[in-house]
Amino acid sequence: MKVGLFIGRFQPLHRGHLLIMKKLAPRTGRFIVGLGSTNIGPSCENPFAVEERREMVVKVMKEIGIRHFKIVELPDFARDEEWVRVVRRTVGDFDIAWSGDPWVIRVFKAQGLPIEQIKEFPGYSATKIRRRMVQGLPWLKYIPLSTRKYLREIGAVKRVRTLCRP
Repeated sequence: MKVGLFIGRFQPLHRGHLLIMKKLAPRTGRFIVGLGSTNIGPSCENPFAVEERREMVVKVMKEIGIRHFKIVELPDFARDEEWVRVVRRTVGDFDIAWSGDPWVIRVFKAQGLPIEQIKEFPGYSATKIRRRMVQGLPWLKYIPLSTRKYLREIGAVKRVRTLCRP
């Protein structure tokens, strides 16, 4: 049984994430979603709490029909080796990890861990989505249907605008 780990911050979870999960989860016997930066307080780059991001993942997995998955929290640490040690302790053994973050790729490779870089789906970027929220531009089309209502319920736009004030 192949164990796969998909690491991301999901700030917010967007259609690109959905497409990646839809592609990767069936390639594993056990699919683990690692929520990154779980110990970072609210900011423009990290406006959504870990519980909110967990809920977004659960909703998307239901939307794409993935029933067997696990979500783990991966806090940030100042030292790369400490972060890798926590990832290994939290996740356990895994056969492959995926991330789009160059830092994660570099750190995993330096530690000899199996990692593949995922390519960003053109047009899907959480940074761009947050920017569109701030600027009052359309952003819902970039978010999976399953999470749109949830983001409205938690006041995502107001929060992002407040946290991203110049």
